[in-house]
Amino acid sequence: MKTAAVTLALCLSVATGDDRCIGGWKTGDGQGPLGSAYEMSLGTADSREACIDAVQALNTGANAATYSTDGTKACYVEYGQTTVDTSSYSSDYENCLLTAPATPSRDLDGDGAEDVAPEGSCCIVQYGVGFDTQCGSTLAEVTASNCCPSPFVARYHLGASGEETTNYDCVSFISKEDCITYGQTWSGGDDDPIGLGQIGGCPHSAAAPAYEAALKESDSAPASGPALLATVLAAAAAAL
Repeated sequence: MKTAAVTLALCLSVATGDDRCIGGWKTGDGQGPLGSAYEMSLGTADSREACIDAVQALNTGANAATYSTDGTKACYVEYGQTTVDTSSYSSDYENCLLTAPATPSRDLDGDGAEDVAPEGSCCIVQYGVGFDTQCGSTLAEVTASNCCPSPFVARYHLGASGEETTNYDCVSFISKEDCITYGQTWSGGDDDPIGLGQIGGCPHSAAAPAYEAALKESDSAPASGPALLATVLAAAAAAL
């Protein structure tokens, strides 16, 4: 009986595991810096392992495979995957990361995406929102609620008076072009529809100390408008 049990355990191990997956198979669908990674259907595969075989056989630089667990046996090849969507919408999939994504050289918000926006600019979904909405009453709750969809991240609000822990922002430091693709508000440079440029633009959270210092310095100096903006951005750039 013990021998039979060991044999069954080994068979289950072979059927459900694959050492080609970094960290093993994970429930969910692959995502990249712009939400969903660029993916392509490869039709169906008889197993998760067969799906990996099909992805690797392409030899086109894919870094992950996604396989459906709802019985349809759908197989997808993932390009540029950095994270896995574990929401209920992706619960019928399992993902295998084949190659670890390159570490961004500038990712101060920790979302796994390269920060492209220059200091003082960002893409905005929500800005200066109080913790009294359906998204949550704390920063942790807002983050967990997915009110800030990838690659947007929730942070305490950074405004003219510095960090405000009673409000939050939902922002990302992707490029202006990607921001427009999302249909969201870009703030910075010449395109500043909500006037943030006059108070230092949309500063990165890591630049908050320099941002606040520049604002305090401006309080004792006659600088305003472009001069204030130049002072704030110079201080923020020095902090990077």
